[in-house]
Amino acid sequence: MSNPYQAYPSNPPTSGMAVASMVTGIVGWLLELIFICANLFFGTVSLGVLLLCTVPLLCIPPITWLIAVITGHIANARINAGQATGSGMAIAGLVMGYIGVVTTLILFFLFLVLPALGFGLSLPIIDELMREFQIY
Repeated sequence: MSNPYQAYPSNPPTSGMAVASMVTGIVGWLLELIFICANLFFGTVSLGVLLLCTVPLLCIPPITWLIAVITGHIANARINAGQATGSGMAIAGLVMGYIGVVTTLILFFLFLVLPALGFGLSLPIIDELMREFQIY
């Protein structure tokens, strides 16, 4: 005779790492959007105000994207092992994180590395910094 009080097997919980990956990816892109809007809205202001307001917004999104990539890979490993669910959130975090990291590397190369070598594109803010610190 079967036991009427037998428990049903439970599903694994949603991976906290998958949620963290998705959230940090979204936060990184929202901060990047704030940076872009602030630059469009304020335009050219004094260099000190520009550096105080925008440098933190330039540095934080790449860090959040790296966190999104790392936590997304950890979440995928746990999900593939059957310990958790939430692969969609992990993949969303990985996609946002990788796109952000690749975009950051491309922009870093175009606007900092090539101009420092004497080639390529340059931003007015970088030109002003170079003149102020008499780099060239």
